[in-house]
Amino acid sequence: MPASRIVFILISLLIAGLGIFVFLRNPTNGINKRFCLFSHVISIWIFFVFLVLHTTDPILATFRLKLVFSAAIFIPSTFFFFSSIFPDRKERLIDRYLSISFFVISIFLAFSSSYIVESVSFDKGWPCTKYGPLFSVFWFYFIMCMAHSFYILYRKSVNYYGIKRLQIQYLYFGVAISVFFGSITNFLLPVLGVWQVEMFVPLVSIPIPIAVAYAIAKYHLMDISVVIKRSTVYLTLSIAMSAIYLFHYWSISE
Repeated sequence: MPASRIVFILISLLIAGLGIFVFLRNPTNGINKRFCLFSHVISIWIFFVFLVLHTTDPILATFRLKLVFSAAIFIPSTFFFFSSIFPDRKERLIDRYLSISFFVISIFLAFSSSYIVESVSFDKGWPCTKYGPLFSVFWFYFIMCMAHSFYILYRKSVNYYGIKRLQIQYLYFGVAISVFFGSITNFLLPVLGVWQVEMFVPLVSIPIPIAVAYAIAKYHLMDISVVIKRSTVYLTLSIAMSAIYLFHYWSISE
């Protein structure tokens, strides 16, 4: 199996496994449940991207890319669902209504994926997408929902001190870095006609498990107590996968 496929699968399993680990450490904690949901949505999104990049049939690629957007649209709603009660398990009434609204919008856009992606063609083996009228709506909703979630976390970090603040900051920066690079590789560059960056899609999600694993080991994120060696394992695994993938890309370009 090519190294690129191995990296896609391993990163998808890594993020899903982290979500399961967090959930199993305290299955009754709502924060842990919501983080598990968020991590699985990201894992499914990466897996669907993997399917798109490993087909050369335009019809099948179009269908799979619609699945990619159907999964991606739930990333902001599940992240808000998680951040609205993190880290104190308290949820404001307005945030509860916003969570419901965001999930309704996500479901609507997921069922309208045909208006986000119209077709996929191939240019020298790379998928080129013709986007539909809801593509801009998708990204506007994605960015605004994530921005509001980051604002909530930032506001909470100001009100907390010590370990709680550090927990929020690590989660904040881990997800923010992934969203920033994900927006570039999945939105900005493809719109400009640069499709080769799609093969780096799984790498943009690596800061999330690294930040979460380190915060768990160092600052007992989500009330999980583990030895520091666990974060070292996650960090080493992430670096190793990145190195394999970059080496594979370099070997192809050569």
